[in-house]
This record gives sequence, C-alpha cells and structure tokens, in this order.
Amino acid sequence: MKIDFEYKFKKLNGEVIPEQPDKIIVKDGQKTEKIYPPFTLRILCENVLLKAGLDVVVCPQCRTVIKRPRKLSGKKKVKRAKLAKRIHDSNGPVDVGASDIRLLRRLIAKNYPALTVAQAWGIFENLKIGVDVSWEKN
Repeated sequence: MKIDFEYKFKKLNGEVIPEQPDKIIVKDGQKTEKIYPPFTLRILCENVLLKAGLDVVVCPQCRTVIKRPRKLSGKKKVKRAKLAKRIHDSNGPVDVGASDIRLLRRLIAKNYPALTVAQAWGIFENLKIGVDVSWEKN
C-alpha cells in the first residue's frame, strides 16, 4: 500500500501543528524567532520506529510501577531502522506492507495522544477500506 508520509498533522481547528513550538532565540543580543516545520507523518513514524520505548512492570507484592527499557531483539531493531530509513529517504509515497502498517499503528497508539493517533490511523484506514476518514474540512 502506498502511503504519502508528507501529511501535516492538524489541531481540531484545522491549524497545522509544528514539529515543536516556535522559540525566540537570543544570539549576540539579537532576538530571532525560530519557526519549526510542520509535524508530518514522516516525522511521527521515524520517531516511533527508532525509539525503543519503555515497558511498565508492576511489582506483585508492593504494587510499585517500574518503567524499564523495552527489550527488542537485534533483528526487530534492524527491521524498524530499515523501515524508518526507507520512509526518511522517500521523495513521494512509500509502498508499505500490511505488517508494517500494523506495527506503525500499534507504536503510534502507545506513544502519542488521541488527536495524533486518530489522524494517523485515518490515513492508514483510507488505504485499507477506501473511505475518506481524513480530518480535512469539506
């Protein structure tokens, strides 16, 4: 399935979300505004694929919540890195298999808030069922 990873995420009002909030930088006494590019599906997918993440473990005796780095095999890490590189290097839509889409959906759901997940999953669902579930205003 071909996916265009240049999709720009939007707030509920339709405003494009930047990668980071804009910042005022003071250099040599001069204030300049650093404006970040839009937060795209490309950036989102690269982030979730290259981040190992944390597993949450609850101690059965004391109920203490412990977060520890997720243990991924070298094979899984290489697979994720290759997919991230393919997405990063693309200049247009990327052909992504169903298993990779399932992986991206799962990782995005674990690591991002509801609005981001809804838009990303909407893009993946369009491909699967052919129905427009995008967040664009008509």
